[in-house]
Amino acid sequence: MMFRGVFKVERSLVGRRWVSGILGESILPKISNEKCLTYAPGSSERKNVREEYDEQARQCPHIPCVVNGKDVLTGTTMEQLIPHNHKKSICTFEALTPELVENAIDGALKAKTSWENLPLDERAAVFLKAADLLATKYRAKINASVMHGQSKTLWQAEIDAAVETIDFWRFGAKFAKSLYQIQPTENDFGVWNRMEYRPLEGFVSAITPFNFLAIGANLPSTPVLMGNVALWKPAENSVHGAKIIYDVLTEAGLPEGVIQFLPGEGLPFAQTTLRSPDLAAVHFTGSTTVFDTLWNEVGKNLSNYKTYPRLVGETGGKNFHVVHETADVDHVINSTIRGAFEFQGQKCSATSRMYVPKSLWPRIREGITQKLPELKIGSPGEFDAFMGAVINRRAFDRVSGYIKRAKESPSCQVDGGAFDDSKGYFIEPTMITTTDPSYESMREEIFGPVLTVYVYEVLSSKISCNRRTENYSETFPGAYGGIRVRASLLRVAHLGLRKRTCEYSPIAPSHGKKVQTQAAFWVQFHSLIIVCSCWFLQDDKFEETLELCDKTTAYALTGAVFARDRGVINYALNKLRHTAGNIYINDKSTGSIVGQQPFGGSRKSGTNDKSGSANCYMRFCSPRSIKENFLPLGDVSYPSMASE
Repeated sequence: MMFRGVFKVERSLVGRRWVSGILGESILPKISNEKCLTYAPGSSERKNVREEYDEQARQCPHIPCVVNGKDVLTGTTMEQLIPHNHKKSICTFEALTPELVENAIDGALKAKTSWENLPLDERAAVFLKAADLLATKYRAKINASVMHGQSKTLWQAEIDAAVETIDFWRFGAKFAKSLYQIQPTENDFGVWNRMEYRPLEGFVSAITPFNFLAIGANLPSTPVLMGNVALWKPAENSVHGAKIIYDVLTEAGLPEGVIQFLPGEGLPFAQTTLRSPDLAAVHFTGSTTVFDTLWNEVGKNLSNYKTYPRLVGETGGKNFHVVHETADVDHVINSTIRGAFEFQGQKCSATSRMYVPKSLWPRIREGITQKLPELKIGSPGEFDAFMGAVINRRAFDRVSGYIKRAKESPSCQVDGGAFDDSKGYFIEPTMITTTDPSYESMREEIFGPVLTVYVYEVLSSKISCNRRTENYSETFPGAYGGIRVRASLLRVAHLGLRKRTCEYSPIAPSHGKKVQTQAAFWVQFHSLIIVCSCWFLQDDKFEETLELCDKTTAYALTGAVFARDRGVINYALNKLRHTAGNIYINDKSTGSIVGQQPFGGSRKSGTNDKSGSANCYMRFCSPRSIKENFLPLGDVSYPSMASE
């Protein structure tokens, strides 16, 4: 039985009732970025998170798989250790089995029909409510969870698990709404053209990392908001927080089976999902090696699929800071310390290599090495800690191995670099200075608190001026070929010449070769105008350094350029156009914000589909063009067929 304007929804989703979208065009609540709480001493939020942190420390819950809304015990148990106290677990959990994954696929596909037929407003309401729940009722709980489970400091927990997750859910509704509004603007007389944004056919496999719980929440949520269903396999080191996210979505009204919660090992999950004919997409964040494996397996199974699966992935990075000699030194020091060592260097975007001019290196090195001992390393329960522990034994061994090899290398000097795993997986912030721009820690992703610095040469330009019968020469830092820059004629004190600026356009150099450039400018001495002919001798090391930055590694995720000169900034941005999917000017390489800096990289850093933007939501749609004709066709012939 059907009624006009309404449709029936399966009982397994929302019970035996009739629902409909509103009879009107809705307007979303104002969507803006969630504000970070300060957690200042004496604040209520600080008190709340302290109580929740202490409470979770006394507990070790057992977390089941959840399929079709039902808790499932598989008989295989795993545990999530606390990185800064690895003799203790934050939780134990049931591990998925191939049979359970197959059941989850079947259940998700059954739930899909009713879910995709819900109006967008109804689907969006689930995520808007979840965002409000997380911003209030569950904020302290989710932050405390990642403080224990990922060893994040309170601030790092707040900007990830709370704020970014909230932003993903709220902006997701905005992005989906904006996509639906992209409609054909042209209609012939008697025709109405429309575009429908269908979900994909099948299910989405969402495989999420340990380092950002917001990514864990977003990878299944993005396709689900667009009407898809998802199987979610969280990383083994993030299960505790992931289950809280799942519970928040359930409380917000997410129907059973729309997201299947499947913690456990990645291999049986991947093998089972990738061979299913109903695989519609893989939404992944993790290592490049794993993503390559997934892509290869999809290729091998291509003839088995009902549709070509979409692969959306964000993988590794070897993120850089390039420092020009015009940069603000103190700002470079502070930005690099935050970029390289916050969250133990385990952010996708963490600064792991830096190129510094020789002229600035003594000051930058002194500034960083003086500050490193001041960075407290310890339990996140100590709110004044700057860093916690790396995530697990495997990470500790990998990162410490890089440090050991650097200490033994004749091309490297190491500052910091101590490590201790007696209680937690603690590694000091480490700075490696190398004379080899292709040294392994300049090329390979380490994913730990290790920054490698290459110091490049900058030769000063020579200026020689003829002033009547008197000659003088001075040196000053010059520019490089191919851009318009400003230089200053230095005062000759005994002549009392006023300082003047000139503009010159050097000729484009050959790579790595010295270049002579001529310019003319004037200075005023009392009322006498003196014209000077000048030559600038430039060694093109900055350009070489930009090329090194571009070619040294396979990754292209994030990077930053530090300079005051706009010509330098423009030149660097052009040279590094394909070196990073997110580039920062005079800011650290980390810290993208949903709706402000959509995130993603290319090359071996992923498919660059830009999470935190409408572009990523489009990847989980299969648009359908609809043409409706209002006028009957009266004949089959065309005017051109008529006789003369």
